[in-house]
Amino acid sequence: MKLTTLHLERFGARSNLQLDQLSEQLNVIYGPNGSGKTTLIHFVRWILYGDQDPASRRYVTGDSRRFGGSVTLRDGQHQLRVVSRHDDGSARGRVRIEDAGGSPVAGYDPARLTGIELNEYCHVFSFGF
Repeated sequence: MKLTTLHLERFGARSNLQLDQLSEQLNVIYGPNGSGKTTLIHFVRWILYGDQDPASRRYVTGDSRRFGGSVTLRDGQHQLRVVSRHDDGSARGRVRIEDAGGSPVAGYDPARLTGIELNEYCHVFSFGF
């Protein structure tokens, strides 16, 4: 799966962030301390893994405001899939997977959207320092 867009509605202290036209090759996010680089990493992890990622939990707890957003992915069959997750008070949140036309996509397990275990994802696909 390749990330093509990111829409962060609200996550941690960040809100209303849209990143479009991400490269299918390599994307580098840089900026000064406190600008939200780590928040973006944890946002993508939360969208894909929900409460399975303990490091991302701190971004969605302790606040009465609801959190959420979406990422658009190109799957292994080159189909665009929009994965959205919104805080609904549960540990996992409300997950929705749609095709490019907005129709729900069946056959995805919300607990394993990528088919990759969280630990492998964190060490191979999502670098953090």
